[in-house]
Amino acid sequence: MREREYDSGISHCAVAPARPRWHWVRVKGKVLRTIGVTVEPEFPELLRPLRHARCVMQIGGDNYTMDYGSLRYFVDIDRFLLARGAVLVHWGSSIGPFGQDRFLEEKMVEHLRRFSFIGARESLTFEYLKGLDPKLPVHLVGDPAFLLEPVPPGDNWADNPVEEGAIGLNLSNLMGRFAGFEEGGAEWSARCADAVESLIRATNRQIVLIPHVCYPDIRDDGALLSNVAQELRSRGYSRVALVSRDLTAAQYKWVIARCSVFAGARMHATIAAMSSTVPTLLLAYSAKARGICRDIYGSEAHCLAASEFTSGAFVAKVQNLLAHQEDIRALLANRIPAMKAAAIRQAELLKEVLHTKV
Repeated sequence: MREREYDSGISHCAVAPARPRWHWVRVKGKVLRTIGVTVEPEFPELLRPLRHARCVMQIGGDNYTMDYGSLRYFVDIDRFLLARGAVLVHWGSSIGPFGQDRFLEEKMVEHLRRFSFIGARESLTFEYLKGLDPKLPVHLVGDPAFLLEPVPPGDNWADNPVEEGAIGLNLSNLMGRFAGFEEGGAEWSARCADAVESLIRATNRQIVLIPHVCYPDIRDDGALLSNVAQELRSRGYSRVALVSRDLTAAQYKWVIARCSVFAGARMHATIAAMSSTVPTLLLAYSAKARGICRDIYGSEAHCLAASEFTSGAFVAKVQNLLAHQEDIRALLANRIPAMKAAAIRQAELLKEVLHTKV
C-alpha cells in the first residue's frame, strides 16, 4: 500500500488486526482481566498520528456491515480514539443492517451516537439508521469515488486491446461466498467461467476481465479472473482480455470507461463505470449495491443478487443493458452530476461540523 501511494500528503500507519500472544498489549490485558480489571482497547500505533489530527474518518465503505463478520475490531478502534478526544466521522459509508440481533443493534446505535458526523452513501443506509434513531447525525451524501478522475495506464496494461463494443466484467471470490460457494474455491471459478462463456455465445462480443481489489489472498480479484481467462481460452475463446492487477483505481476507471457495458461485483468498480456513463449491472452481495442501484437507476432492475447468479440470469441482465444502452447512458448522464454534487456536499457538511468543534 505505502509503495503505491501517489499522493505525497498521505502517510500510512499499519494497525495489525491481530497481535501475537506475546505482544505487550495482549499480555497486559490478560493480566488485568485476571485480577478483575476492565480492559479498554489499546492501539498505541495511532497515538502519534492522532496528535495533530482535526478529525478521524472511518473510510472503509462497508466495514460497519455484517458482510465480513464481527464489528468488534472497528468498534474497538473507535473507542480508543474517542477516549482520546477524537472527532470521529463516517465518510461515505454503508452501515448495517445488523441482522435480527436486537442487542447488537441497540449497542451499535449507542456507539454511532458518539460520532460527530455520519455520511451515508446510499439511501438504504440513511433510511435504516434514521429508522433506528432519528437523532443520529446521519446525512445522505454521495460516495467520493464518483469524483475520481480517470488516468490512462502505461504500457502492457492488458494482454489484448479493448475492442469497440466490448463488455467489461469484474467478479470476485467474495461474491462467491455470498452465492453459496467456498470462497476462493474451484467451483466458484468454474461457475464464473461458465457464465462468461454463455455471455460470449449470446453476444459474440469481446470480454474484458477487470480486477479491482487485489490482495495477496483468496480475495484477490486478479487471481480469480486469471483462472477464468485461462479456462475460457482452453475452451477456444480467444477474445478474452485480462487487465493487469497492478493498476491504480484511476487507471481501472479509464479502462472501464472504454467498455460498451459493464457488470461488476466490487462497489467502486461499478461506481467507476456509472460515473463514466457506462451502462452497469451491479452484482450484489449486500444492501450497499442495492442502495446505490436504487439511488441512480430509480429501481433495482440493473442489480443481480449473488444468490441468484446463474448463467441464464446473468446473460439476460447484460443483454438488457445492451438493448437499452443509449437510454441508460442518457439516464446516467442526467443522474451522475447530482451524485458528484452530493459527494462534494459531504465535505461542506464536515467543514461545518469541524467549525463547531473548535
